[in-house]
Amino acid sequence: MFDTIMDKIREELDKEDTIREKTLQDVRKIIRNSGSAIRAIHKGNFENAKKLIDEASDLIKKLDDLKNTFPKIYYKNYVTDAQQEFCEARLFFALLTNEDIEKLYPENLVISDIAFLLGTADLIGELRRYTLDSIRRDEIDKAEMMLEYMSDIYENLTSLDYPSGITPGLRRKCDVARGLIEKTRSELTISLQFHKYAK
Repeated sequence: MFDTIMDKIREELDKEDTIREKTLQDVRKIIRNSGSAIRAIHKGNFENAKKLIDEASDLIKKLDDLKNTFPKIYYKNYVTDAQQEFCEARLFFALLTNEDIEKLYPENLVISDIAFLLGTADLIGELRRYTLDSIRRDEIDKAEMMLEYMSDIYENLTSLDYPSGITPGLRRKCDVARGLIEKTRSELTISLQFHKYAK
């Protein structure tokens, strides 16, 4: 009597397991491409960064199909992690190529709202790194612009005062971001004073 029931369940679980394994492969590639794109941006290789981001974007769209077919898989943390990494790379690219950020709503990126918020919070770390690189290159105007982006992102994120059950992980990321902004502002101020007295 149970054989037929178990065979049916086994068939469904086999299907889910196959989709899960394929999803994990896609997730790993999205994360890898996003990280590589960010490194390419820091090196000024925007052409390569765009190619990596476009490949990741195709996989992100593919993951979105799971929302209706396999919601149990779509709503796993590893899918959100991939969306978050992609968002960080995509927004970083947009900021440094003067793209219109307002067009990059979560639905346009095909990611969840929480992934967008977490990815945006992580972007502050990459902007800090770019700020420091700009200071080293003596590009003070660019460094000031990056700090302005960091502050603007932070203020917008902290205006979303919701319980962690609604925005899991966001408050912790904002706390880290605040420290990064304070350190960056201090380092930029010292650099500006140095330039002022060096003249």
